[in-house]
Amino acid sequence: HPEPYQIFVSRSVSVTTINLGQLIQSVKEKIGITNGGGRDDVGGLNTSDRKKAIKALRLITDTIREQCP
Repeated sequence: HPEPYQIFVSRSVSVTTINLGQLIQSVKEKIGITNGGGRDDVGGLNTSDRKKAIKALRLITDTIREQCP
């Protein structure tokens, strides 16, 4: 892929309450990333902006930690 920063998430057996497609869409809107998408159990995004990728990763992991302690 031409964009070097790619983040992919998939649902584990123990974490089934988060809709990952919705999470990715929300993160894209908040951070300003245009590429990515997903479904209930898998999602991903990609960007050429390193700072946006780090912000997105932090937001994704923080959300997962909050919703699935």
